Amino acid sequence: MLRIPIFALRPVSKKILREKTRSLAGAGPLRKRRSGTFFSRDGKLCRCPASGATCQPPSPAGVSTKVPMSSLRFSHWQLPLEQLLVWIVFLAHAGWLVPDVNEPNYLAKAKYYWDPQWCGGDFFLQSGDAHAVFFWFFGWLTQVWSLPAVALLGRIVTCGCLAVAWQRLAMQVAPRRWLAVISAALFVCFNSRLHMAGEWAVGGVESKGFAYALVFAGLAALVRARWNLAWILLGAATAIHVLVGGWALIAAGFAWCWLRDDPQRPRLIDMLKAMALAGLLALVGIWPAVQLSTGVDPQIVAEARWIQVFHRLPHHLNPQHFLLEKGWLNVPFGLRFLALSALWLLLVCRLPDPPNRRLAAVVLGGLAIAGVGLAISLLGQHDPHTTAPWLRFYWFRLADVILPAGAALAVTGWITTWHDSRRRLSGLMWTAGLLLAAWHVGDRVTRHSTASIPLADRRTAQTDRQLADWRAVCDHIRRVTPPDAIFIVPRRAHTFKWYAHRGEVGTWKEMPQDAASIPPWWSRLEDLHLSRYGWRKSLTDAPPQRLLELASNYGADYLVTDATPLLPFTPIIRNDSFAVYRLFPPSPPDADGRTTF
Repeated sequence: MLRIPIFALRPVSKKILREKTRSLAGAGPLRKRRSGTFFSRDGKLCRCPASGATCQPPSPAGVSTKVPMSSLRFSHWQLPLEQLLVWIVFLAHAGWLVPDVNEPNYLAKAKYYWDPQWCGGDFFLQSGDAHAVFFWFFGWLTQVWSLPAVALLGRIVTCGCLAVAWQRLAMQVAPRRWLAVISAALFVCFNSRLHMAGEWAVGGVESKGFAYALVFAGLAALVRARWNLAWILLGAATAIHVLVGGWALIAAGFAWCWLRDDPQRPRLIDMLKAMALAGLLALVGIWPAVQLSTGVDPQIVAEARWIQVFHRLPHHLNPQHFLLEKGWLNVPFGLRFLALSALWLLLVCRLPDPPNRRLAAVVLGGLAIAGVGLAISLLGQHDPHTTAPWLRFYWFRLADVILPAGAALAVTGWITTWHDSRRRLSGLMWTAGLLLAAWHVGDRVTRHSTASIPLADRRTAQTDRQLADWRAVCDHIRRVTPPDAIFIVPRRAHTFKWYAHRGEVGTWKEMPQDAASIPPWWSRLEDLHLSRYGWRKSLTDAPPQRLLELASNYGADYLVTDATPLLPFTPIIRNDSFAVYRLFPPSPPDADGRTTF
């Protein structure tokens, strides 16, 4: 809040109000204020001594004065109801069948963090942890409930945290009741349909969902000019997910530098304590990330970065893959992201109030970060080994989320701005936003209700019958094989550990996070699944003797592959879709006379 000395204030009479109105260029009709209202001599915001509410000077012509959230009163049921509706929107958007794409990897890591005996010997689970805070904070639930139950609970909690934070942010930018619900639906619509690099904020259970909740809470504090609280919340987001929170911190710093004419912009010295605390919180997330490559041979680190950027994650990290095509704009991704950028720019340029200006500065910071990533890619396109270590930092992650958020809130900001001056136009925009939001949520609910195969299983099973066969095979493995057994499985079998609770040599989805483990993981994939003609469609295409050799090298005793053609190994279960083979003779009987398969 702008600090104004007492002698600079004076009571406002009708005559003074008329003079103040004439002094403002193009001043429009005044709104009635309760008695005791004060203005500063320069017409800035000040506090009303009589009521404690925030007062505003007369508004320019054609722009209606918004009601600040501090003076917007909810009844005892309206605020929780609005947050509940936003939560329902987010749940409807993220309501895919369990497990979602990344849930098998994240929750398996979280379970192993608390129980190192689970799936003992699995290469991916034994690799370094990049999200130790999330595993410590959330992983203990896997010791109490099953993985599907933890996934469902995690989605409910994550969407709840995001809903509360989003509602607080939306009410700062567009202080009208129920608009937060529309902006939430528009946000997930823009984020899922107009993204650039595949980043999302509302989805399955993983650390970045909680981190984005803290980012939205930090932005809500920032647009209220509570910079110290914003730094602390963004530092906490960095502790949970180093890249989500770290890029948000940098974008907030960009916004602070950009908003030099903001009268409520604090001095740097006034923020030092909060920034120091934010830095300490951020170190909780930064330190484990730094340790992932500390003490590793530089040549191995360079190879790991090359694999990350150009082989495993080009759809997130390399703009030459998703944004450009042969030097030209990639229409499916680049054009739609540019269209969203143009929409946001068109809307935000006519929203001069301080909350929208502060949020716009953060969005601009996110786009500037993405621009730096694009420049790195373009300048180093002829020397990819040099650019790989830089491109691995997900330069486009924040832009994929903050731009849809800014565009959605700009739409509701226009509805609020035109509410008094242009009611017909405001009503038209309200209707368009509501229809678009309802269409997206309805489309998602329809897809979720008709889908019968979880997203994580769609690479393994294309039909309901194949999915049933896959689960039957995994259940049988869980019953008859020892807990520390290691399996060779199909390259895209992302849910093997989820159902079978057994370790595996390696799959495409389970790329380790530490630099020392990435090259061996990639070597395993190439050994098992790569032929001179490309990636094998099935392990049945590999020579049986080669499979035995690889199983011996990687400590695997079993093979899971397609049911046909038959392989010259001992089957332990086989159905219409899949077969499980024992590659080596069973172990000798134990003291009770039982033989382990």
